[in-house]
Amino acid sequence: MMQLSKAPFTRLAPETITSSMTWTKPQRLRDTDLLQVELWGGGGGGGDESHGQGGSYSVEIFTAAEIPATVEIEVGSGGNGDGYGTGGPGGNTSFGALFYAPGGLPGRDRVGPDPAYSLSATEVGSMPGKPAFKAGGGGNGGTSQFAGGAGAFPAGGGLFEGAGAAGQVKIKYL
Repeated sequence: MMQLSKAPFTRLAPETITSSMTWTKPQRLRDTDLLQVELWGGGGGGGDESHGQGGSYSVEIFTAAEIPATVEIEVGSGGNGDGYGTGGPGGNTSFGALFYAPGGLPGRDRVGPDPAYSLSATEVGSMPGKPAFKAGGGGNGGTSQFAGGAGAFPAGGGLFEGAGAAGQVKIKYL
């Protein structure tokens, strides 16, 4: 009688993507295999009087069948810090047209909300029918009137006058 030998399945290693690229789905995935995709938007740059906001975090789980053979990944850059005004906003991070995480809002040259950088309720959701975003990490240290440090990677907002950290994408094979 012939015995069948089944080789053990070796799970693929997680991928961390820190720059924009075209990602190719591994050929060995079956349609029912699960992938967890995590996104961090770029952190907002610090302004003269306030820290930049950390980039948003978003996570989705897909079957391999739900993901196209190639996906354009855009990794959001961190916003520039500004010692004399408002910092730059962080860039959005996206996994093709499937979902995204917005970048953090910039720090200001004065304390208080800046209507030019306010998100409406419709901009705070991931994609239609998807869950809302979670906040990214904020920057560490820094003092007003002195140049602050860059935000903590990934997605940290810049300190006073400091640049925000870039976003990233993590793909885990479940």
